[in-house]
Amino acid sequence: MGMITRDEIQEIKSSPIFNLSLSSRELFHSNFIFWLASTEQESFRKGLESALSVEISGAYSPNHSYREKNNLDIVISYHDCTVVI
Repeated sequence: MGMITRDEIQEIKSSPIFNLSLSSRELFHSNFIFWLASTEQESFRKGLESALSVEISGAYSPNHSYREKNNLDIVISYHDCTVVI
């Protein structure tokens, strides 16, 4: 059995199943939401806009995303200064 390549590691890391497997039941939702925000950025932004009745203008990719920092499950800040906690 050979070594796992860097591409194979990236493929594993991008898998929703892998990301879900990292979490306990307590962190399940925040891990999955964080994964969505990081990998499906445009769809996630559109979902936020619809759910929160807001418009996120400018670049749609998050400027910063944090998970489980300072007792906050998820913090996502966008380039237009929109922050979702």
